[in-house]
Amino acid sequence: MRTRKLITGVGLLGLAVLLILNKLEIISFHFEIWTIILTIFFGVTLIQGLAHRRLTESIFSIAFLCMIYASELGIEKLVPWTILATALLIDIGLSLIFHSFFKYSFGWSKLGGKNYDDAKQAINSDEKIIINERMSSSIRYVKTDHLQCIKTNVTLATLRLYFNQTELQNHQATLIINSTLSEIRLYVPKEWDVAINIDNILSEIKEENKPAHEVLTERLNLRGSLNLSEVKIIYV
Repeated sequence: MRTRKLITGVGLLGLAVLLILNKLEIISFHFEIWTIILTIFFGVTLIQGLAHRRLTESIFSIAFLCMIYASELGIEKLVPWTILATALLIDIGLSLIFHSFFKYSFGWSKLGGKNYDDAKQAINSDEKIIINERMSSSIRYVKTDHLQCIKTNVTLATLRLYFNQTELQNHQATLIINSTLSEIRLYVPKEWDVAINIDNILSEIKEENKPAHEVLTERLNLRGSLNLSEVKIIYV
């Protein structure tokens, strides 16, 4: 976590210095501001992906960097769908070959004996759940009496999680969200206290219909990281 913050902070400070020097005409560069911002962002996600062995994050960071500099690389004809399709195929192939090395293998495989291929899926588990979503839109209903931990890895996707049929183990559970370029909706009971502690880069976390309770016995701890993503917590 400290390394991620250090890399991001140094990148943003470098961007600020470049903007000031360019404005003062001490140095001159012709890149648009969004090109610089996106280069720094995807550079950071690439370093993070390589450091933490996150295959999808690394591959798609390279893909987006290739699209940003397509004209310089002479690959304009490949933008965007050929590059994205190639990145997806590489991700699938390497995930299948080196699934034991990378932390997050391809999300359409079976995890812990459960298959998450369906767009709408009831998730039944006593304690721990893992959900991988990539380039998809899905709805999950978490049905359990003893939820302890749920981990989501979401890339270029839309995910909706419903917890209205969920009971927490010892009145507490953890939701770990690792999201890149995605949108996540969490539907939680109004009786729950949601404690948010998520690192984010150019992302947003919103709460909707949050009740004004003084004492809440159930607690959901949110952890993880967001990259160009949005999380909305909806109390129902």
